Amino acid sequence: MTVTFTSRAEAAMKGFLLVYQMIFPEPSLEPGNMTDADKECPVFDLIPVGATEITSPSYPGVYPDMLNCTWTVYSSSGNKLKAVIKDFVTEDTRDCIWDCLSIYDGPHLSSRLLDSSSVLPTSEEKIDPFTVLGPATRTEELGEPHEMPKVCESSEAALLSSSWLASLQYEGHRFCGGVLIDEKWVLTAARCNFSAQMDEVVLGKIHVLPNVKSNSPVLVKAVHTHHNFSGFPSTNDLALLELQEPIKPGDSAAVACLAGSGEEVSPDARCLTAGWGERGAGGEEEQGSRLQQVEVSLLSYEACVSYWGQNIEETNICARSAGAAFCMGDSGWPLICGTHGHYKLVGIASWASDNCNPESPTVYTKVSAYRDWISSVTNQKKLT
Repeated sequence: MTVTFTSRAEAAMKGFLLVYQMIFPEPSLEPGNMTDADKECPVFDLIPVGATEITSPSYPGVYPDMLNCTWTVYSSSGNKLKAVIKDFVTEDTRDCIWDCLSIYDGPHLSSRLLDSSSVLPTSEEKIDPFTVLGPATRTEELGEPHEMPKVCESSEAALLSSSWLASLQYEGHRFCGGVLIDEKWVLTAARCNFSAQMDEVVLGKIHVLPNVKSNSPVLVKAVHTHHNFSGFPSTNDLALLELQEPIKPGDSAAVACLAGSGEEVSPDARCLTAGWGERGAGGEEEQGSRLQQVEVSLLSYEACVSYWGQNIEETNICARSAGAAFCMGDSGWPLICGTHGHYKLVGIASWASDNCNPESPTVYTKVSAYRDWISSVTNQKKLT
């Protein structure tokens, strides 16, 4: 659900108070009975159970002139959002040419417009409270990230927006990343050398300082390293962590979905990655203290080979972003790409330069080249 509020300089009023809350699905919305609108894919951000408020700036005081505010609210998997306007006083233009509040059923301004108004509807005009259908249980596609990362620099990952990411830690110190691809499986880089006896996996709320555990760790039953994994340059750099107990998606964690076998990334796809790397292009060696997300550009296979030489395999995919570097501790983090707001996991970070050089392409293991191996290890014919 996206809420926008704009104001101009002609006049300013008290503003508005809007309350939104998570609505749990009725039994009729279980798989097999869901409408097309319900069959959306999991998104990154979660809201707490119960009601939460959005207000105009300075509410209940007068809001400033020349505003252009946007709030994007995501539900957890299987739930809906309900928005109710409790208070509303703006400059009355009715056609929204000046001050205006709009609510959209989706994460974009191109999403379906639920309502747009400069006045609170009268009793005759009043409509039912906005109900925005949230994602259900299907995990074939990923939703739109909570924040649009800046193209040329890292931006702190949005609060709770990384619900399908995993932090691999030793005694509370993170050393690699991973992705929850099924309720019992985390996909990571083999070079992380995860130990089921000594290391821990933290899922969901991993946006905090790197040496502080924000969620209770989950236990790992076994580590399945790709049988043809080699050292440096790393090839077949994947490992699957089998969790002792299944994770319930939609609480503090959600399941990512994978690129299909042999699937190539669309040329117009938007791609993002995450990690603990540098915050800018200044060349500092110090890693970021919070989880970062950044938009990246994919390189062709030929361009990557031109930079790295014969170390690049056809099972690799390369990406680069000006001002954001891959650093030690970023192995295992995801490369996700998608179009029209739907994202899939296409790569797992493997290696890059040894000095966090932001000009160097990061080399990822191409997920679509390993779908058969992933399915064979997880004993599933199809993992969405």
